[in-house]
Amino acid sequence: MAALSLVLLATEFFLISRGKESSIWQEHLTFAMIAVTVGMIGGTYLFFRQFSGWLLQKIRQKHNFHEGNRVLWISSLRFQIRSNTLNLTFISLFSATIIFLIGFVSINYAVQFEAVGRNLPNDIAFQSLDKETNEKIDAKIKIPTTQSSITKLWKPW
Repeated sequence: MAALSLVLLATEFFLISRGKESSIWQEHLTFAMIAVTVGMIGGTYLFFRQFSGWLLQKIRQKHNFHEGNRVLWISSLRFQIRSNTLNLTFISLFSATIIFLIGFVSINYAVQFEAVGRNLPNDIAFQSLDKETNEKIDAKIKIPTTQSSITKLWKPW
């Protein structure tokens, strides 16, 4: 089961790292999504439930296990991890989801502003409920560029 947890996590990581241009995601989208979900949830659960217990058991089997207070903390840690497997799994998956969403929102925000600046460099947007303010803004926009206060401040190289 410990090896299965590593296989599930490795498969999930492999599928995610391939990118959307790979044939796995283009031809087998449903299978890839199910495999990533099962790998992420099942692999994380089994990692905490089986692999961490197996790893602590291997540490316990070493020759220097009985030196100091290792007996107490390894045994205690082994049983605490097993009893808190669901909590650790939920916290790990929730943290990964939050980090992913923060990254997605940040990248999306930056890309949108860059796209607007690249595609509409001289456009402005404003909102006013006052008719007089709209007329003043329209008058400023219709001034020829040689008389505009913007060209007085900004001089092209």
